[in-house]
Parts: sequence; structure tokens; C-alpha cells
Amino acid sequence: MPDREALGRALAEHPGWRIWQSEYCIMEPKRDLGMDAALRVARVIHCDLVFAQASAWQWWMAAAEADYKDALIYTDYRQPGDSQTIYPSKILWVLGNYSRFIRPGMVRVEVSGSQNIHGLLASAYFDQKSGGVVAVLINCATNAQNIYLKFSPHSAAPKQFTPWLTSTIKDLCAGEKFNANNNILIPPQSVLTLVGN
Repeated sequence: MPDREALGRALAEHPGWRIWQSEYCIMEPKRDLGMDAALRVARVIHCDLVFAQASAWQWWMAAAEADYKDALIYTDYRQPGDSQTIYPSKILWVLGNYSRFIRPGMVRVEVSGSQNIHGLLASAYFDQKSGGVVAVLINCATNAQNIYLKFSPHSAAPKQFTPWLTSTIKDLCAGEKFNANNNILIPPQSVLTLVGN
């Protein structure tokens, strides 16, 4: 975080400058299809967008057959005759928590409250054309986190949110819409995107 915060401060001195985080992957052997690697990537995305002020974020590789942490989807297929397997990673779905809902032209808006790299991280984005709001909540903790959304009195608060959850048992699954003034329970070791209109 300190390096990303320093980069963000340096970029603030040059208002026209923008950075893109491109071609990121975890440079380690052994596939990790689970939430451990996905939460590490979610934290990196959060810190790059929030502290370093990155205006774009891109993953290195879509599919691979190697036993390495570099792809979103894996296969054991190498040549004709091999079984045609496909193993989606949780990193794929966590990237969807961002890329499916935070679209070009949206701007990041300030979120107050605790930002804990080992607990709860939150960022929010606003679509000036539609008035829509997207919040991405990362719960790295092993226990559920309960939050309440409160909007600035100067903003047009959404009336309802649709939750989209990636967790050990969910792959970017939509939940039931709920009113914006409800308490929100974020499951342990999960990424929850709230889409409000």
C-alpha cells in the first residue's frame, strides 16, 4: 500500500497523467482455483484503483494448461486425445465483480469507513450518464462483516441494489434486490458487488 499511495500522490501532481495496470498475474508455481489467490488479486485491484489511481486494470492471460498462477481458466488438454477439461478459477469471477459492472466512463467516488487489507475493503463508482452506482466490497476476513450504506446528503442515493457474490461456493451469482437502507452481510472470504440504480 505505501508504494501505491506514493504513486497516487505523485500522479496527483500531474492531473493529465493516467496509469494503466496491465498484464498482471501472480508469479508463482501451482494453480490456485480457490478464493486464496482470488482475494490476493482483489486486494491488488483495490489498491491499484483506490491508492495508485489506476484508470484501467488488466490481467495477463485468459487460458493456460500450465501448473502456474497465470491464467483465469485452466485446462489439462495439450494435444488430440487428451481429455478436454476446463477449470475456471475464482480469479476469473472476482475480475467479473469489477469488469462486468465498472464500465468505461465511470468515476471512482470517495468511500469513508475502515479500509483493512486483512479485513474489509470498499470502493465505489458512479456512472454520470445513468446515475448508477457500483460498490465493490472485499471481505478478506474469516468471519462475516455487517455494513450499512449511508450516502452523502448531496448525492442521489440508489433506491435498490442487486448483489453479485463470488465466494468459496458462489461464482459471481446474483442475489435478490434489496432496499438501499438495509444492513448488508458480507460473507467471509468473498467479494460482493452491489449494483444500484
